[in-house]
Amino acid sequence: MTGRWFGMLGVVLASMWSGAPAFASVPQNDTIDHAEPVTSLPFSTGFDTAHSTESPGDVQCGIAPDPVSVWYRFTPQRTVRVGVAVSGGGSYPTIGVATGSPGALTVIQCDLFPVLFTAEAGVTYYIDIGACCAPAGRGTLEIARVPRIRLTATVDPVAHADPSSGGITVTGTISCSAPVTIGYTDGSSTVSEKVNRFEAISGTGFDMWSGPCGPKPSPWTFTSVTGNRLTYGAGMALVELDPLTICTSPWEDCQGASRMTVPAQAIVRVEAGTPPVTGTPGVTSTRPPHHTSPIVAGSAGPPGNDDIAHATPIRALPFSRAVSTAGATAGADDSSCITSSAPHTVWYTITPARTMRIGLSTGLAWAVLTGSPGNLTLVACNGGRQTWTAAAGTRYYIELASDDGRPSRLLVGRAIKPQLRIVLNSPATFYHGIVVLSGTFVCNQTMPAFADLTTSQLMGRLFASNQRSIGAEACGPTPQPWRMMFASGTVASFELGTAKVQIGSDACTPFECVDPPLVSDTVTLRWGRP
Repeated sequence: MTGRWFGMLGVVLASMWSGAPAFASVPQNDTIDHAEPVTSLPFSTGFDTAHSTESPGDVQCGIAPDPVSVWYRFTPQRTVRVGVAVSGGGSYPTIGVATGSPGALTVIQCDLFPVLFTAEAGVTYYIDIGACCAPAGRGTLEIARVPRIRLTATVDPVAHADPSSGGITVTGTISCSAPVTIGYTDGSSTVSEKVNRFEAISGTGFDMWSGPCGPKPSPWTFTSVTGNRLTYGAGMALVELDPLTICTSPWEDCQGASRMTVPAQAIVRVEAGTPPVTGTPGVTSTRPPHHTSPIVAGSAGPPGNDDIAHATPIRALPFSRAVSTAGATAGADDSSCITSSAPHTVWYTITPARTMRIGLSTGLAWAVLTGSPGNLTLVACNGGRQTWTAAAGTRYYIELASDDGRPSRLLVGRAIKPQLRIVLNSPATFYHGIVVLSGTFVCNQTMPAFADLTTSQLMGRLFASNQRSIGAEACGPTPQPWRMMFASGTVASFELGTAKVQIGSDACTPFECVDPPLVSDTVTLRWGRP
């Protein structure tokens, strides 16, 4: 007895000497049943996963087993967009977000990075903070409302050429619809200026802005030099900006150009001299793309349309539905063309009243079949979008499949073959080496349409040429105008005269695309201010 007591005392003394507690306490929110409530936003708290344990209900992100975790729960009173971020907590902390109830969870987000999701009013969300691949430890959890923002940028009408370097400095302002911290904007810039019969041109990727952004405009600036030995000087230049994404911190909330108001093209007057330093210099963007980890579904049961006998009927077109394959299983009627590597399947059925072309679009693997359960015939098998001619009164089964139970969306509708026509106006405008083309988009139905325009000009042994893209997000039967400015992308500059224009175009409905033949035309260039 005495020896055993001295042995235990030695363990305690050794623990005290090493600085570690003799008896580690498990966090109170170690399991989902004791999840710490988040009562208001923003929410910030410290946590320590060093002594937490693994429980049967813990969310596994599919990256590697998460042997430890702590839990939080949040029930918003109104629908809100929420961001969850973690700092510390080990080398690779994981964030899992799920709905449902303990023992029957549906995972909606799971990542090594900050996550964003729309929290519906009255729904309880469970947040599991784990540690993947490395020792756990202390960290800080932040949960906050993340508003959707719109970024607006302007380009100042005057740029400045540096006589000593031959470079050019372009300035402008940037503002955001709500206060936010921008991690980076990933885009590119091109500046073109006519120099006698030649073209000074530069193009580079740059980070337009990083840091606090709000409704009050803030100045930005970037400096560039040409790549063809010519230098910028006093005159007129075409500035083209292409901001592809904007990402806010700490949520890595990346938004595309649809939420930006940025002048794609602007003509500026170039003056010699150095501008006042008021903006944040743009820098080449080297940030890697955002990583999304695979989601592993929780322990929810199979959905109601898990088998063909309980296929969800599609009674009217168009039909749009959020689809979850979480908990779905394989069955005897599953099509071998998609289920060999995607065993989670759900079913839909449609019986058209008249013969028509039907289109289908989804992010899951899918198959269309006819017949009856146990005796099916494959009609189409694909992933993405597809059309088929459906006979009146024939029942069609639509099977959707995934390999990991991930959610997606299903769109089924009547498919009308898309048609697109692009009209090019002549004459075109010419201004200080800049060619301004214009025309209209015309489509047989409302759909996005795009075109690549290549403008070229041969002047003796000099050749000026450049390519630009135009688009119409809602092309339709009513002609929609377009306008695009061109500076030469070669060492030679455009001149007055005629220019050759080649147009390659395409348009897509949700179900199929059209790619008309390449069109070539010649336009006359007439002097004028755009």
